[in-house]
Amino acid sequence: MRGTMLGSTTPPPADARPIIVDLDGTLVRTDTLWENFLAALRVQPITVALLCLPWIIQGRASLKRNIALVAQLSPACLPYRREVVEFVRAQAALGRKVFLVTAADHSIAASVAEHVGCFAGFQGSEPNANLKGREKLSVIRGFIGNDSAFDYIGDSPSDLPIWQAATGRLVAGGFQGRGIEFSRRFNSEPLDRLAVLRLLRPHQWLKNCLVFLPLMMAHQFASPSQWVSAFIAFAAMCSCASGVYILNDSLDLAADRAHHRKRHRPLASGEVSVPMGLAVASVCFSFAVGLSVVNGLGTAVALAIYLLLTTLYSFKLKRLAVVDVLLLASLYTLRVLIGGIATATPLSPWLLGLSMFLFLSLALAKRFAELEGVHQDSEKKVPGRGYRPSDTIAVGSMGIASGFLAILVFTLYINGSSTAIQSYPSRGLLWLVAPLLLYWTMRLWLIAYRGQLDEDPVLFAAKDRVSWIIAVLTLLLGAAASVSWPVSPLSLVP
Repeated sequence: MRGTMLGSTTPPPADARPIIVDLDGTLVRTDTLWENFLAALRVQPITVALLCLPWIIQGRASLKRNIALVAQLSPACLPYRREVVEFVRAQAALGRKVFLVTAADHSIAASVAEHVGCFAGFQGSEPNANLKGREKLSVIRGFIGNDSAFDYIGDSPSDLPIWQAATGRLVAGGFQGRGIEFSRRFNSEPLDRLAVLRLLRPHQWLKNCLVFLPLMMAHQFASPSQWVSAFIAFAAMCSCASGVYILNDSLDLAADRAHHRKRHRPLASGEVSVPMGLAVASVCFSFAVGLSVVNGLGTAVALAIYLLLTTLYSFKLKRLAVVDVLLLASLYTLRVLIGGIATATPLSPWLLGLSMFLFLSLALAKRFAELEGVHQDSEKKVPGRGYRPSDTIAVGSMGIASGFLAILVFTLYINGSSTAIQSYPSRGLLWLVAPLLLYWTMRLWLIAYRGQLDEDPVLFAAKDRVSWIIAVLTLLLGAAASVSWPVSPLSLVP
């Protein structure tokens, strides 16, 4: 579409009033300034961090332009209000003039207008003019004439001066606008009331149960103070992890919206605004810090390391092939370390070795499932990742090998560890755990190769009945091995 600058046409007849449409919160369900800021922060974090304050001092409109020069949003990936888009396209098809006038930077207005394809003209903020409130009304008046009638679609209190001057008043979203009678509301698209809860991803908290593993492996079941410390560490990890997920989603908006499943996440879909998401993340981080300090300096330092690694992962490392899965495996193992530090429980090198190989296999399974779900040119990288679809076989091979290495470490632990000899009088029963782990690992990867694995294998295991049965059998065998039986099961093993 060839957009025209406002001020280039004559006012329309009264029976065909032009329609002025806002962008942020109206045509799209998000704020493009926040999205553009996060996109710029992801591309050039140091530049944006150093120059953000000088840009703000220069004025909001200048800030918008400078951020847009660092990174430009893709209009195709924005969460549009379907009902508003359909309405303006239908009105344009009937011959009405529809114009996009927004406080967003003019470059963003231009790209969105071209993408939607029905606007007769557009105007966004310039470095010396932030089109909001009365400033926007002045631009509209200069375009259609001071006495010309027009309809306006907005969404917020800053639009009140424009609605008061408009003949037809339409509103998008849930703004009530007391004292103003709206002729139409565009808010029929249902939003999940539990969107903020989904933003926290509570189903992912299952991973943080790893903080209890050191106590369980050390058979410290009768120490209330240690278990209290473990639960505090668990709560701190859950809070910190939720904050990290929100930060990660904020930085990955474009990639998530291009994904067949992730586009339904609260931030990507626009159900939760970016400012609200970042505010919730700040609360999560503050709560995590407070809880970790209660457990002592060691836990606080370990949690700070976890936060640092996850931040590096979100900004850069997740886009580096192999490095990303190694870091994911390390973050799983770090949860075990935090549990050991919080409860003052010594960690066995066997446990750490088993954890590293097992979690590396799970991380590779996650990437494998993502690659299996991608249908595109094998020479193109997956959005937001460092892999190509042609890497699927290599990723799968590494994941299977890592899973088998984890089981090898476990079998060596049974006979080669003094800890196993002391903790498991009937440790021969632990050999029965090995085929269970082999079956679970091979089944997981078989399902992955069939394209039936959820992109998060931990979530898959939490929902999978077979995984629960294997977990229960493993716990029962571990408990039985902890008891000294009259006839040692070890004698039954060749």
